[in-house]
Amino acid sequence: GVNGAGKSSLLKIIMGEYDSTEGSVYISKEKTIGMLSQNAVLSSERTVYEEMLDAYSDIIKIENEISALQSRIENGDESVISAFTSLNDRFAGIGGYEYKSRAASFLTKLGFTNDDIKKPVNTLSGGQKTRLALGKLILNPPDILLLDEPTNHLDTQMLFWLEEILAPLSSTVITVSHD
Repeated sequence: GVNGAGKSSLLKIIMGEYDSTEGSVYISKEKTIGMLSQNAVLSSERTVYEEMLDAYSDIIKIENEISALQSRIENGDESVISAFTSLNDRFAGIGGYEYKSRAASFLTKLGFTNDDIKKPVNTLSGGQKTRLALGKLILNPPDILLLDEPTNHLDTQMLFWLEEILAPLSSTVITVSHD
């Protein structure tokens, strides 16, 4: 569709950000949905690495709960040992001990150097911000992935990378693009 035809609006209707004027959108409750907006704007004082870890917010929450339980045990509260053990097993089962190295490795695949991952997000170029935003979505992919002009600010090499990353995903991918 031409500019202004409503392509981005359609994706926002699917996301639930806009109400539709006609029809309905049904998405199963157990399905997760994520979207890369057309002009993904990441502006943060956090480092690129810290921003990427957001993809694992569920794991980090469990990690914090484990830490709190561990402190209680160290202070003599044995009533939480069973909960600690159970949560620790769950943490290990969902990749809790590997998430930091996976995030760092994926940043390398996104084209970020070791120096880049230490930079504040707000110092990145538009293309780097797009890659980071896309990487956060793909690192822990939702069931339904909506991409609104994902190729904006990407060079040819990153276009090929995007195709390679999206191809093996089991997610439903809906893309708006002029490419």
